[in-house]
Amino acid sequence: MFIASQIVGFFGFILVLIAMALKRRRGLLILKLLSTVFILLSYFFVGSLAGVLVASVSLARGLCAIFFTYNKSAALKKLSFYVLCALTVVLNIVFWQSGLNILAGIISLISIYCFFQTKIFFIRLISILTSLLEIVLNLIILNPVNIGIEIFTISSCIFGICKHDIVIFKAAKKTVKRKKFKKHKTSPVQHR
Repeated sequence: MFIASQIVGFFGFILVLIAMALKRRRGLLILKLLSTVFILLSYFFVGSLAGVLVASVSLARGLCAIFFTYNKSAALKKLSFYVLCALTVVLNIVFWQSGLNILAGIISLISIYCFFQTKIFFIRLISILTSLLEIVLNLIILNPVNIGIEIFTISSCIFGICKHDIVIFKAAKKTVKRKKFKKHKTSPVQHR
């Protein structure tokens, strides 16, 4: 079963790589959803209930992502946040196996919180945190392919922060400085 777990997890990893290369949100979400199914199966074959719980909540979150791509209802989004949080807690209580369920619950709750963020910089930072926690979970249950997926996720988040977010912060700072400079330049006091 361990070899089957790694093969299925590897297919999930390939789908994650392909998804990150896509530019359209819809295709990215669908491939991420499919990769989550493979990752869920990988945890199942390893026999990690905690991993299955994390992947199940991630699967539900992915379905919500696809749904909210087409439906912009804020009330439904808020309701789904509470439903996903409650589902996480209930699943971890009902399927309690060990202390790993606490780690799985924390990972799932942070991931759900991340999903409902709107600023991409915070999404990337929270994703780094959840990926680090998932690496710990995968080290405990000895699932190397999923460790590779999380390392890739962390590196792509760091790349995104360096390439996009830092550039945006620098551009925003320059804009603020230019506005201040223009104010002083045209002030009536200087013309007198």
